[in-house]
Amino acid sequence: MKYPIFFVIASITHLLVACSNDDFSLGSKMVDSQAHSVIIDTCTVSLTTLKIDSLETSGKGLLIVGKLTDDLRGTIMSESFVSYSKPNFSDTRTYASTPYILDSLTLEFNYDTYYTGDTTAYQEFEIYQLKSPLKLPDTGDFYNTSTVSSQSDRLVATRFIPHPNLGQAMVVRLPDDMGNDLLNKLSTSDDDVSTSELFQEYFPGFRITPTNNNAAIFSYSVGDSSSVIKLYYHYTEEEIIEKELSIEPISSTSFFRVDHDYSQTPIKNLTDDYEGLSSTISDNMSYLMGLAGFYTRIEFPYLNEIAKLGTAGIVQGAQLSIYPVKSSFAKESDLPQSLSLYVADKFGSTVDAITDSYGSSLQTGSLVYDDIGGQNTYYSFTITDFIDTQIFALGLDKQVLQLTLPDEEMNTTFKSLIMGDSNQNVKLKIIYNLYE
Repeated sequence: MKYPIFFVIASITHLLVACSNDDFSLGSKMVDSQAHSVIIDTCTVSLTTLKIDSLETSGKGLLIVGKLTDDLRGTIMSESFVSYSKPNFSDTRTYASTPYILDSLTLEFNYDTYYTGDTTAYQEFEIYQLKSPLKLPDTGDFYNTSTVSSQSDRLVATRFIPHPNLGQAMVVRLPDDMGNDLLNKLSTSDDDVSTSELFQEYFPGFRITPTNNNAAIFSYSVGDSSSVIKLYYHYTEEEIIEKELSIEPISSTSFFRVDHDYSQTPIKNLTDDYEGLSSTISDNMSYLMGLAGFYTRIEFPYLNEIAKLGTAGIVQGAQLSIYPVKSSFAKESDLPQSLSLYVADKFGSTVDAITDSYGSSLQTGSLVYDDIGGQNTYYSFTITDFIDTQIFALGLDKQVLQLTLPDEEMNTTFKSLIMGDSNQNVKLKIIYNLYE
């Protein structure tokens, strides 16, 4: 059982005797013989899960599609929206009367690096045509909460076994009626495709959504070779001439929307307000999760008690260790490899970051993975300067820590960390030097 700092004050005299000698070195500093070193590792650490109301998802160069359900995380669904640029059609026939013949119209995706869930199970997607082309709203971005209208009748459904690590594209054949109409309009320079604006009104793009029969989420890159529409066709004169036309996605307006049902999880009472949800009422757990918008506030409610030890003292070292809840991961790849830790004021505004000793880069948590059972898997941050400034801080000078995923992963992945509070081994160890 963990005890707040004020419970160890009574035994501090013993610690002073046991942890001091005539002349000793701690780290790289020599400590005066009148100094006493106190090691405190029973600090109360309070965790609170908070939720960002929305995250930008347009212009990320990604489509994210899939659905999965997890007892601790709930049910997560992501669907994507994409529009297309007008292609340049080149008529290479010798005779204008020679007909073009459609072979196929396909939508081809290349897997990006991120995926999560059961990649051995079948996945099912449905594709719907949008009612109008994507245009960025007045805010300048689409968000994980945004949506746009699509036709009620689906164009096509597909079922496949994913192979994200084999370098193979995932190919979906679109209806031949759509392919024939598109080929006819492009080859005859129809008014409907005469300008970029008119082409996009005629061919507004797609909504790509998972069915309920999914157990994983995948990201697909958006670019000149991925998430493209391929029009395959041929014509015959002296010989058969096979042709291929790429219709490229518009990366700046493509986006993904997230629906997250966590009503049956320990954080079922979490809302978007700044108060967040204390781990004391969420089964002693706190959450980080990228596109769900979850992050954790870390507080040390009894830190001021250290000031009662004496008027002159300095924090020689402070290490924060964060342990994932054992039931929340099965292997190292289930855990984020990096975390980010920021300093915030009492109103939640970020004022600083926890950096390395040079102040040049963010600390990442230095994940240590326990290959045998996982019980001793943890992240660690050195927060010496932060603790030193907060021991005597009062009122508006009081600050908190905010733990998140790195910025580049927060709105492009569902990477998550479920950690335990003081009752499940989040630890703060302080080495405090007192001077007489």
